Amino acid sequence: MGVKAGQRVGLDGAWCHLLSMDASSPQQEKLQRLQEMLSAGSRHAFAACCAVEVAEAAAQYHGMRRSDQPGRDQLVYRAGSAIEVANGLHLDDYWLLGALTAPEVPVWLGQLATEAPAHTLQWEPCIVDLFNRLFEDNAKRRYLISMGAWRRHHWSQAAYRNAVAEFEASEKAAGGRWEAKPPTAKQTYAIEQITRTLAAVTPDFEAPQLSTRRAAHDWIAVHAGNPRFADNINPPKYEDFNK
Repeated sequence: MGVKAGQRVGLDGAWCHLLSMDASSPQQEKLQRLQEMLSAGSRHAFAACCAVEVAEAAAQYHGMRRSDQPGRDQLVYRAGSAIEVANGLHLDDYWLLGALTAPEVPVWLGQLATEAPAHTLQWEPCIVDLFNRLFEDNAKRRYLISMGAWRRHHWSQAAYRNAVAEFEASEKAAGGRWEAKPPTAKQTYAIEQITRTLAAVTPDFEAPQLSTRRAAHDWIAVHAGNPRFADNINPPKYEDFNK
């Protein structure tokens, strides 16, 4: 359906008026006021205009979002965006990793799915609802956070060792001028992740104060090989947290 010039001006004015409304107004009230401003015929024209403009904007910005880029980061971003849509961003990432990998979780979720809350007669939970209830259990929460930390550390440790091997074999490492410079962004990130992991299992652990790249390099090297996280260590057991 085409949109005439005069009709478009009227629609643009209505749209500007809608945008000028108080942002705190309920969404339903905004929609109702918009419907009052537009006749039955112009509503179809307004929808057509919006559809065209949305399509044009999508085409213009396609490829500029992280999810549009090729590679592993695209997949990571898309998976994380699904958690957001499911209202699960409040879940701790270590806990979520543990919940996705711990062998006990399917049984626990099955038990929760059959336990309808007392305040409702019918309950059809989604996986995030069950995750929320599981997260409330203190012993299980601590166990799954520990499991997530254990898996994350081993995964990160392998990536770190590969990066170190590449760096130490490079000409830049042989020069030595890098040692006195401040820690790099990658070193800072690695230190934060190792510190977070160690703090999860050792509450009194304190973050280091490192001012040079050499100091950061040595600290990371020592803690990435911490015996607590050696390759042959067993994963945490729920029994150790349910005492």
